[in-house]
Amino acid sequence: MGKVSPLNHDAIAIFKSIPQDSEYIFPDNGRIRNNINRWDFARALRLSGITNFRFHDLLHTWASWHVQNGTPLMVLKEMGGMGKAGDGE
Repeated sequence: MGKVSPLNHDAIAIFKSIPQDSEYIFPDNGRIRNNINRWDFARALRLSGITNFRFHDLLHTWASWHVQNGTPLMVLKEMGGMGKAGDGE
């Protein structure tokens, strides 16, 4: 199974408003997509006019928003798929 990422109410509403033919947001022929195609991401950036942006920047934004809203760092570590809280301590 792919990673699960918590979304706020606005993000959920946007995804619910998009017609879907799969239970997944970004499916691969109706199946779960195990990775993001860099060409698709680059195309989305180009079509939206976003420049000077990397996919990895999304991780930093997500983590920053959590820290700003009080998510403990060890919880954030686990949510980000970097191991269970307390691993390697």
